[in-house]
Amino acid sequence: MNRVWLPLLAPVMLYQGRRVRQRTPVLPEAGGARSGICGRGETRHLWVVGDSAAAGVGVALQKEALTVRLAERLADTHTVHWQCHAKTGLTLNDTVALLDSMDAQRVDTLVVSAGVNDVVHMRSRRRWSKALEQLAGLSREKFGVSQLVVCAIPPMEAFPALPWPLSAIMGARARRLNRLTRRRADALGFLFHDARIDVTGELMASDGFHPGPKGYQQWASSLAQRLAGTAQT
Repeated sequence: MNRVWLPLLAPVMLYQGRRVRQRTPVLPEAGGARSGICGRGETRHLWVVGDSAAAGVGVALQKEALTVRLAERLADTHTVHWQCHAKTGLTLNDTVALLDSMDAQRVDTLVVSAGVNDVVHMRSRRRWSKALEQLAGLSREKFGVSQLVVCAIPPMEAFPALPWPLSAIMGARARRLNRLTRRRADALGFLFHDARIDVTGELMASDGFHPGPKGYQQWASSLAQRLAGTAQT
């Protein structure tokens, strides 16, 4: 959508945004333990950090959410010490601040889910790029991360909960941030990963915003393949 139209559409977007907040069910974060150990073999420390998707909103328990499903995939060849550090509403800057507030410790693989809230709050590309730099530096210097994965913002234009034109505008902003992330990945030393979940189908939760059990399962499977070097994104 041409940006020239954005000022004219601003009242419509504000109205639609309020209606979405009023009508969309607020789902809780997944319950259950947020740390554990599984598998056998060489030790691997896995953290999943970020927003409500990282926190497992859309499923009842962490065993159905991203962190545990990914840990179980990696457990075929490793003893996985896994942790989830996530909270509904976090932006990428918030995620960096969360990591900065934590004690230094070993983390081999760090998976970051963020961006939807940055889109909703209209964060600039400059601010997003700066946060990526801070994330990459902090991950290496404080936690010794050898595999940093930044997950793509999902295609918000297809979210069932978002009406047009709000969906088109949110989707365009998400794509711009994704393109920027992909461009910066090599220079900053992280992997950009797009799970390509079908956000319109049975993979989504009832709120039309978050993955459901099958969505998290697909996301974890694609991430495990990516980390093993067998998938191309």
